[in-house]
Amino acid sequence: MRPLSIGLRAQLILALSIAFIAAFTLLGIATVQLTQRARSLDRYHEVKESCERLANELAGAREGANLRFETLSAALIGRNGVTGLEWNRPAGELRAGAMAPEFVRTERANGDTFTMWYRAPLATDATPVTNLLLLYVATTGGAILLITYVWLTYLIVRPLEAVTRAAGRLARGNPFAAVPERGAAEVVALASSFNDMATQLRHEQERMRQHGAALEQT
Repeated sequence: MRPLSIGLRAQLILALSIAFIAAFTLLGIATVQLTQRARSLDRYHEVKESCERLANELAGAREGANLRFETLSAALIGRNGVTGLEWNRPAGELRAGAMAPEFVRTERANGDTFTMWYRAPLATDATPVTNLLLLYVATTGGAILLITYVWLTYLIVRPLEAVTRAAGRLARGNPFAAVPERGAAEVVALASSFNDMATQLRHEQERMRQHGAALEQT
């Protein structure tokens, strides 16, 4: 009983698919991480600018400072992930919202210190840029996979299939089996060796036929 085996085309597809999945996974992870890092930096700069604007609005303010702080806090909290604000001044401390692991701080020459807490963007918060990059990676990888499969099929698989079919014809007694010598260098060498073997076999059969005819005449 012949052992169960997978054809060369199936093996090629399997190997390329595994390589594509592995490469796409690694590239996808790298893309997400790089995008996440860029988004975190963008979030930091946005919050930093907001904190600077808040400091410019309130630094040194005395009359109506509490009301202005509450008004500005209500407008800022919830934007760009801002969760809370703090105004530390000689006259006292004002705070709105909640603290968070990430924060920026701005100090003024008069001793006022402004702190703004914010939430870093989550990795699960996919952005159009992230989705576009992943789509680009998947599309490019799929195109490379297809081109590689077609090229390897032309260079290796089809020439080897031609050698296999010719070997089958030769085994069934057809001494005129021949294969075109094309494809990769190793496949060309194999086809050349096969054609040489088939030629030698034809010569041997012809020699034996002539020898048999000579024996019949004697």
